[in-house]
Amino acid sequence: MSDMTNPHDRLIRETLQDKEDAISFFKNSLPEKVIELLELNRLELTQSSFISENLKEEQTDLLFQIPLKSGKKANVYLLFEHKSYLDEAVFSQLLGYIS
Repeated sequence: MSDMTNPHDRLIRETLQDKEDAISFFKNSLPEKVIELLELNRLELTQSSFISENLKEEQTDLLFQIPLKSGKKANVYLLFEHKSYLDEAVFSQLLGYIS
């Protein structure tokens, strides 16, 4: 991981890289109906850097995969992107991470 000067970014990364802390975060942040669908005990932190179409490396804050309890071959991707300013292009940036 590269040196980060943003203390908020470091705090989120350090805290949520711990599986139990991440599970606790999701249990306290997501609606109950969503929690009921997820296998939170199988949560996995996944790759957080990507190469864009123009071959530029892009980095997400954290990206998790959480399987569904139904057993279907589906995952829930939860993407964190901290911004210290209002970024009108953030939705395009997030879409680029998952497409």
